[in-house]
Amino acid sequence: MTALINLETSQTSACVTAWLRKHTLYLGLIGLYVVELQSILAHRGYYFGPLDGIFDTEIEYAVQGYQQKVFLRATGIVDQKTWQALLSGTPVNMPILHPGSFGEAVKTVQEVLWISDYYTAEIDGIFASLTLEAVQRFQLDRGLLGNGVVIEHTWNALSEMPRYVY
Repeated sequence: MTALINLETSQTSACVTAWLRKHTLYLGLIGLYVVELQSILAHRGYYFGPLDGIFDTEIEYAVQGYQQKVFLRATGIVDQKTWQALLSGTPVNMPILHPGSFGEAVKTVQEVLWISDYYTAEIDGIFASLTLEAVQRFQLDRGLLGNGVVIEHTWNALSEMPRYVY
């Protein structure tokens, strides 16, 4: 079978990307779309089973793990946003955060930075001075511009951090 995505470069044609995004995949489906999903998940390090085209619980768990990595709701269902993230290898449609921002996205940043020992204050969803300092330290440690604004490159770096306390 010819791959629909160049897994070395994560490049797809607009036609292939549009084709994949039209197909929502979920537990119980069987077919070539699932083979492509398995292939992408294997390349991303989330699936180690056969490329057999069966969307079983192992695939569902792999999808959920990847969704968590890229800050999507871990449903196990491959919808348009999940396809986008799988094809790009990065979080998608993340908000720009800066001092004064507030909400769930700020909580997510605080949680990742807390687990990584950059942030030690209360996880409150408010982007204030302690969050700013933690983001700046994190950015500088990752070779990013340490301006404290959470944009695409910072989201990508955050997505590579461990998310669980063991």
